[in-house]
Amino acid sequence: MGIFRKKSPSKEGVHTDKGLSCLCNRAIRYAAVRVAGENGETVVGREGYINLTDGRVIICCSGKTVFDSELDGVTVGELMSHNGATFTYRDAQDGKKKILTAYYTSYVK
Repeated sequence: MGIFRKKSPSKEGVHTDKGLSCLCNRAIRYAAVRVAGENGETVVGREGYINLTDGRVIICCSGKTVFDSELDGVTVGELMSHNGATFTYRDAQDGKKKILTAYYTSYVK
């Protein structure tokens, strides 16, 4: 027996309230989208925030909504550097798997 335990398989769309509460009302510097399996990112907005309400995740940048989806179809994870969060989802229009990365605004506390 080792000191490491086998991780239980994660299920897409399963989230804990503790993990998501730290993202609510978080200020972001910019948000970028990329298609899974392809190179490059496209910046979709700058200077915004992440809002979690009524089982939905909404990301607003520059006064417009750049991402709005129910949490059931989205996998949320924080970057290892703790400088942002990723939202993995399937696009309803073309069916491709996409990853939206929201990079936090750095404030010195």
